[in-house]
Order: sequence, then C-alpha cells, then structure tokens
Amino acid sequence: MKTFIQSAILLFATVIIASAQNRAEKEMIKSSGEYYWGEAIANSSKEASDLALSYLTQSIAVQVSSTFQNVSKEVTSGRDVNFDEFSENILKTYSTATLKNVETLRAPSNGQIEVFHYIKKSEVAKIYEERKRLVYNIYEQALKFEDENNFGYALKWYNFSIILMNSVPEQNIVYQNINLTTEISARINKILKGVRFSLESDNHKNEKERELVFSVTVDDKPAQYLEYSFFDGYDLVNAQATDGSAVVYLVGSSVEMENLNLNVRYSFYESRNEINEVGQLWDLVNKPAFKNNLSVNITKERERLRERKREREKAKQAAMASGSADDAGTTESFGELTVTTEVSIEPVVKQQIMGSLQKAIELFKGNNLTAIAALYPNDPFLSSKFTSLVKLNNTQLVDIPLEGSINKTYDGFEFRRASAINKYPSISKQTQEYLVFDFDKTGNLTDVNFGIIDDLYQKFVTQAQYGNDWKNREVIIKFMERYRTAYMTRNMDMLANMFAEEAVIIVGRVLKKGQQKKNYDYVPIGDDQPDVEYLRYTKDEYLKRQKNVFDAQRDIFLGFSNFNITRKNNQEGVYGISLRQHYTATNYADEGYLFLLVDFNDEQPQIYVRSWQPQEWVEESLIKLANFNINK
Repeated sequence: MKTFIQSAILLFATVIIASAQNRAEKEMIKSSGEYYWGEAIANSSKEASDLALSYLTQSIAVQVSSTFQNVSKEVTSGRDVNFDEFSENILKTYSTATLKNVETLRAPSNGQIEVFHYIKKSEVAKIYEERKRLVYNIYEQALKFEDENNFGYALKWYNFSIILMNSVPEQNIVYQNINLTTEISARINKILKGVRFSLESDNHKNEKERELVFSVTVDDKPAQYLEYSFFDGYDLVNAQATDGSAVVYLVGSSVEMENLNLNVRYSFYESRNEINEVGQLWDLVNKPAFKNNLSVNITKERERLRERKREREKAKQAAMASGSADDAGTTESFGELTVTTEVSIEPVVKQQIMGSLQKAIELFKGNNLTAIAALYPNDPFLSSKFTSLVKLNNTQLVDIPLEGSINKTYDGFEFRRASAINKYPSISKQTQEYLVFDFDKTGNLTDVNFGIIDDLYQKFVTQAQYGNDWKNREVIIKFMERYRTAYMTRNMDMLANMFAEEAVIIVGRVLKKGQQKKNYDYVPIGDDQPDVEYLRYTKDEYLKRQKNVFDAQRDIFLGFSNFNITRKNNQEGVYGISLRQHYTATNYADEGYLFLLVDFNDEQPQIYVRSWQPQEWVEESLIKLANFNINK
C-alpha cells in the first residue's frame, strides 16, 4: 500500500511539473510576439484540437485580412465584405498546408484536456507556397493543352488558375519572370477572340430538326477540343468541337433561326470539385468574367460556304490537270457512303463491308430498338452493342453521305471516322464522336466502338514509324477504344474480359491486388510519389462496385485527353497507357489521371494494373510505367 501511494504521489507531482512547464512555455510564446496561437479546453483531445486550430486560423486571418483588402477588387468583385471573416474562410482552404507547420502543447485541465496550437509568424508565408505551386502546375498543364490546340481544356485550367490565385494575398504572382496575374487573363482573351465557326453543311432533316456542321478554328488552327453552349429550342446544351469540327443540332421552333448565338465555355461550374481547392473557393473569391459570346449569321455563312466549295473544286481540277492530285487512296460513293480506300480489297469483301455499313446507317437513322434486334437475331453481341449505343448514348450519325476510310487491320478491316453525336439529357450535354466499325477478313461486321480523335490517331501513326511497332500500337488503339466504349455502354462482360484475374487495382492512391500469378511490384520513384498500401481487393469486387455505379446513373459520359503510350523497354509486349480522363454522370463529375499497364503477350490483351488518381496534377506524383518492376 505504501508503494502504491508513493507511486501515485510521484505521478501527481510529475503532472504538476509538466503542467507548470507547459504554462511557462505558453506564456513565453504568447509574450514573444513571434507566434500566432490558439488554445481550447474540451472533453476530448480531438475536439480541443479542432477548436484551438479554429482560434489559430482566426488569429492569422486578422493579420492577413489587411493584405486581402489591398487586392479586394480582384478577389471579391468589390463586394462589401468582412475581411477578417473572408480571410478566415480563405485560410480554411489551406488546412492541409497549415497543419504541416503547426506545433502543439497538451496538458490536463480539471478532468479535461487543454490543447495549445502555435506557429511562427515567419512560417505563415510558407502556407501559401503550396497554393502557388498548384497554380504553377495547372498553368503549365494549360500551356500544354493550348500547344496541342486543346483550347477547351486550356481555357478551363487557365480559369481555375485565376480562382486559385485570388486566394493568395499578393498583388502579383510571378513565375519564371512571368506575371501570371496578367498573363493568364491575356491568354484566355486571346483564345476567345480567335474562335471562328465556319459553316460546312446545313441540313434540315424535317420541319422540327436541323443539323448545322461547322469547322472550328482558333487563330486559324483547328480546335482539337473546344466546349461551347447554345440554345437548341428547349434547353441550353453543352457541346464540344473535336478535330476542328462542331455540330449544332436544333429542334422545334429554333430550326428557323438565322442568327446562331454561341457561348465558348471557359467557366465549368460542374467541374469545380475536380480540384478540391477550386471547389472550396468557388463561392468565396471573384470568378473572372470574359467576353465569350459569338454570333454566327447563318445566311452569310451559307454564301461563304458556296464560295469555299467553288474554290475547292477549282483547286481539285487544277491538281488533276497537273497530275499532282493525291493518289494515296481511292474515293468512291456507295449510296449514302463516301469511302476512301487506302489498300487493295477484293471486290466481294468490299461489297460485304458496304452492305453492312448501309444497314448500320439505317439503324442509327431510325434509332429503332426493334429493328436492331431483328437485324442481328443470331448475334447477341452486336444486337446488344447497337442497342446500348442508341439507348444509353442517343447516338446519331451526322454526315449523310457518311464519310470515312477503310483500313486494313491486324485481324481484318475497319471503317474509321464516321462522324456522330451523342446526347445526354440529364447533364444537358452533347458530344461529338467518331464511330469505328470493325470487320473480319471476309467483310462481316464484328464490332462498333467510339474512336479516338483523328489528330491523336495520326500522332500514333507517326510514333510507330520511329518505334517500328505499328501493329502493337494499333492493338492498343483498338483496345482503348473498346475500353472506353465498354464504360459508355455499361458492358460488364467486356470489362470482365479486359481485366486479368490477378489485376492490380489502384483506386485513389491505394493499390489493391488479389492473388497474383504475374508479379507487378510498385516502386516509388520520387519524393512526391504517393504512398501505396497493398490490400486484398479482387477483380470481382471491383466489377461489382462498377456495376453499382452504372445502375445508379441515368447518363454517363467518359472522355479522354493527353493520351500517351509508353513501351516497357525490358519487357516485350508490355505497355503503359496514361491519359487525363474526365467523367460526367447524372449525379457526379470528376477528372483525374488514369494509368493502365497492359500485357499484350496473352492471347487477349489484359489489364494488370489500373490506377486512378482523381484531382492529381503534380507530374512527380503520378503513377506511371516506371513505377512497376515486372517479374514473370
């Protein structure tokens, strides 16, 4: 008993001494004038810590508010605001960066816990460095998009950069001797002023439907991707131009309009949460406004179109007369088809291909699900594929006559670049697509998928000339087109066939794998690489999760940009596929970095690694092919 009492007295004395030391240290910190601090007492350590952090944030906000007052016009649109409160709300979007620099003292207090958080004033400036770094990264990505003529993404990320800059209490943000505060706005204005819609066709399908096709350029460069909106007669529709072409589909009374008003999109409300900080700041800071409206006089455009056609015909005749006409392929018309053939095809095979395409045109024109089932009674795969394209994506062909090229492939033939549009009512979205029809060696239709844009396809053709691996790259292109189409048609069987049984699944920043036959070891290759935790997560569990997503959404659109193919030098047939993926559904939208490690040595190409990193922009943090040591 005596020993127990002695121990209790010793413990009590230790607590008293520790509390006295804490109080002395706290008083020294408070009186030094070198720190911001916040303190709180609560029944739990977590509650006390949260309250203390809140008080600490308020303390910093009071100091920073004077700086925000100096740039108030830029960040608040001249609104009458309480700058202490405004600064505090801004600082809350920095919580992750702030916590890295905060120090803590804890002590008991009458049966509760007291938490004291403090940070050196000299450290506060560092809080903003992480935000600046994010601005720099997004600005650099926007530059790359602009260089690739992907003006839609460039506008989006330039705009997000400005929103982020308005949360940094500095008059000007300079990067590599460039004043981003003025530079980014100038780049947005330059793109918007350079947009040109030129009419290519005007098709009155009937009294209530009209289809306008435009070529779209920015400073005379074809817009590989550009988003715009227009009123179709019933609703404001978000649409996109791809490969320098755009479709405006009008219905109802709007078919009679002769002045078409378009808005080039640069502000993406539905995408604000793709970057956490942008979503948090959306309602806090000033969102820049730019002149983005464009009026197209259809009457004048029709006259310009006639003139352009006359000039093209003269140029064509002159080329034929001089013998310099392009003889790379032959172009023929078959009813509602205009076909360019790059290779020699037996007449009976070509006839079979043409017949299959003519039937497909009729299916898409009528959007008749009963007719689809009747056309392919003995082919459940094609019947299901056409049905899903029409039912889930409202796919319609654009060009009649339908224009495209027949190419020889590794297992038959393809008809590539059939222009189409998809419509998604619940997200007010219209997308421009290419359909690719696949045929076997005898000309029988075997599949149809959404194709990659032509500019990207030609890039891979050029890369294959250097790598002497077109066959592999062609397989990869086909694989990725089927992969995307499988998601957009919600084809669980196709996805199941694409993933290896021992596939490694990375969702967010967690690597999950089942029992492995082939060993793909993840290896970080830099300080910014994500921590990867290995967990059991079977292929069946992942697919079940994906099916639940499909069942919960009325509309789903999946798009790719920045599509790159990398070959594993020490492993024949192993490729890494990396791309920016944007996903829009009825109740959700997201964008991030998708990486696939695909082994083409199997009888069927198989995905062995799928990595999804949402909202990731830092290049050093991305998972890529170099992260994996492959042991077979």
